Amino acid sequence: MIRIYIVLLLILSYIHFYAQSNSVDSLLNKVSLAKSDSEKVELYIQITNICEVDDIPKYVESGIKIAEKGNYKKGIHPLLGNLGFYYTMLNDYNKAIVTLLEAETKILEINNPTKSDKKSLGVVYGNIGSAYYFQGNLKKSSDYFYKKIEIFEALDDKYEASLTLHNLSVMFVESNELDKGLKYALEGLKLREALNDSVFICESLILIANIYNRKNLPDKAVEYINKALNINKSNKINEYAIYMGLGEAYRVKSDYSKALEYINQSLDISINIKDAIKASDSYFTIGNVNMELKNFKIARTNYLKAYDFAKKLGNPILISKIAQALSNCFEKEGDFSNALLYSRIFKNMSDSITNLSVKKSGIQKDMQYDFDKKEALAKADQDKKDALAFAEIKRKNLQRNASFGGLSLMMLLAIVFFTQRNRISKEKDISENLLLNILPYETAQELKAKGSADAKLIDHVTVLFTDFKGFTAMAEKLSPQELVADLNVCFSEFDRIMEKYGIEKIKTIGDSYMAAGGLPTPNDTHASDVVKAAFEIAQFIEEGKQRKLTEGLPYFEIRIGIHTGPVVAGIVGIKKFSYDIWGDTVNTASRMESSGEIGKVNISETTYELVKNEFNCEFRGEVEAKGKGMVKMYFVGGLIHYK
Repeated sequence: MIRIYIVLLLILSYIHFYAQSNSVDSLLNKVSLAKSDSEKVELYIQITNICEVDDIPKYVESGIKIAEKGNYKKGIHPLLGNLGFYYTMLNDYNKAIVTLLEAETKILEINNPTKSDKKSLGVVYGNIGSAYYFQGNLKKSSDYFYKKIEIFEALDDKYEASLTLHNLSVMFVESNELDKGLKYALEGLKLREALNDSVFICESLILIANIYNRKNLPDKAVEYINKALNINKSNKINEYAIYMGLGEAYRVKSDYSKALEYINQSLDISINIKDAIKASDSYFTIGNVNMELKNFKIARTNYLKAYDFAKKLGNPILISKIAQALSNCFEKEGDFSNALLYSRIFKNMSDSITNLSVKKSGIQKDMQYDFDKKEALAKADQDKKDALAFAEIKRKNLQRNASFGGLSLMMLLAIVFFTQRNRISKEKDISENLLLNILPYETAQELKAKGSADAKLIDHVTVLFTDFKGFTAMAEKLSPQELVADLNVCFSEFDRIMEKYGIEKIKTIGDSYMAAGGLPTPNDTHASDVVKAAFEIAQFIEEGKQRKLTEGLPYFEIRIGIHTGPVVAGIVGIKKFSYDIWGDTVNTASRMESSGEIGKVNISETTYELVKNEFNCEFRGEVEAKGKGMVKMYFVGGLIHYK
């Protein structure tokens, strides 16, 4: 939550200084009409402020070329600043830092810098600080935030100074340096009170209250939260934070009834504003309170709701935190199988976060080139002196160099060793990824641990089948290569949709596609997830059909069937492992597909009972299904929209 908040502040700092109201197209038109290079560069600066994030690099490059050609130095640093912002948004923090340091150099080279130049330098320092923070380097991060504060205090800019103090406070709180965090939060509050901005004052009061909660001083927390409550003017985000803060304060005071009352109010707000992160956090906190009350079943229910939100968001940090809590909860309930399952998810997510962090912090070749070039230019004279000194040492100390030769040999052997180890590690990672592309994580881990994986009965799973109409006739019109290419496009998109909704792809059989929700990790949303995925598949195929009709080409049409029930899931055999499911549920789902109609999602009565409050459904009556007799079926319409 804190990291996301700092990203928002980072974005706001750029908007505060650079945002323009013109559209990109109108600005580009002005560029073509501009007479001077400086005017063109200023227009490109405006364009990089408002264009799509992915377009920033190309407009920065165009602007810098014109600036260098026209020797308009003042126009380079804002472009580099926006490029640094772009890399930060891509989580490429090393590249962001190098680019922003280059922007700093360009500003410092300006003779007689204006107030605007100084403000730009402050913004650059703040964003370097943010990049270092996301890298986990708190020391360097705080150093640059201090530099930013000095600049804006000298400019008497209370807005930016207070923003930076607030960020510093959040950083120190996250690092558990609560006294430092409180110091900067209180300083930031004073500046915001001078600005008389109720929204900002409210944010500072909430932050201070949260610090007091963490310091186990709930009465002080309530004091500041009540101040925030009194000045908040219908700002839903602050209102959410206020009730969460009150809930936490009363939890610390062991007044669990009041704690749950306030946290539930925060949950209502998060759902009303459709903020999945806040909803997940509210459910998670309700789970924590019930764990303290030893209401493990209620805790588990809320943790699972929090987990479902986190999964849909694809947020590994949230997933990891909630999985750890679920593991502990299941253990308390004596359900050691699920406790182990979520413990493994926690470990897997934690490893993923660590690996992602390592990847992001590693300097890529192209970034390293930029960095080395910058360093070389800055230290050219010193390098020459060092080279001469080294030559002199080499001439006078042959014997000493001989001993260093031995050390070099040892270093070379070490390099070979680590190179080999890294190569083996990379090959292992490739094998791991291939295995996980074939099998679910839990099954793969079990297979690696004991050479086999036990089949498991899962009580509630929603199975999806798709099949293309007239596939054989279409095969006669297309070459094998064209047919396979079309299938690949469709099934690749189906795979993406399954991944989006956390659904397990089971297999493809010819032109049929099979997937299942609610396994290998059980959840409460599998039926809804699968129906939503089915709608996306149907929409994708319909769009492809319309496109092919326009081009006069053969097209696919699809039937989709869904059924919910128990399955046995696992792997069989000793070669070419594949994860599969068995049981009458699978057969019934297949009948739902074959008994359906083109372009429609056909579901069984069992699935209908699980989704009827979320989707509009049309009862078809009892339909003859091969091998099943008369079966109640429903076509699913769109989502139900409640007021």
